[in-house]
Amino acid sequence: MPKLGSKTTDDLGRKVLYPEVSVELCTGDDLLTADKAKELLRWQELEVKKGATFTDRNGKPVRCNAVGLRQRLFTPSLARQWMCEILGRPGQGINPETNLGGNWQLTGETIVIGRTGLCIEGQHRLVGLIWAVQEWAKEPDKFPAWQEEPAINALIVKGISEAPEVVNVMNTGKPRSLADAIVACGLFGDVDPKSLRVLSRMADYAVRLL
Repeated sequence: MPKLGSKTTDDLGRKVLYPEVSVELCTGDDLLTADKAKELLRWQELEVKKGATFTDRNGKPVRCNAVGLRQRLFTPSLARQWMCEILGRPGQGINPETNLGGNWQLTGETIVIGRTGLCIEGQHRLVGLIWAVQEWAKEPDKFPAWQEEPAINALIVKGISEAPEVVNVMNTGKPRSLADAIVACGLFGDVDPKSLRVLSRMADYAVRLL
């Protein structure tokens, strides 16, 4: 019987699936698909809502066995936000540089899978992708940016420690605001930093007011 915290089990006695850290780049001909997202989440459809993580876009109770332990609680509204990002705006076409539809680009942000298979980071992106595919399958003509089933660029890291001192330092930075995004897009051209800060905040408030 292996000791807890050994190479084969963690400190809770869970089986270690990824003892070594590895990195997988999903791009080009090997994009992240909904089926692969389900594998990472350990997606399980249930007959009843009891014990479900959420109800999917087809009204089916689902439990994600890789979600819920030592991570943020699942927030459906955030998954819906990712779903909308992936599907893109109505009328948006294919990006000729990536041959991908929607708003999705490779940003370098990682989906992090722990040593025992827990989805430490990226659960909402993965669910958002699956929900996007479910919505697209219902009415593909509604999403002209996708001629085929949605799939996205992604960077997946496996084998990260699931210890609280590791998990609790993730996503602790300052979130990017709309004003930050406006600065990054160069909307106001070449102006001094002080004026740019004021202009970007004014644009931020104006957009939210509208």
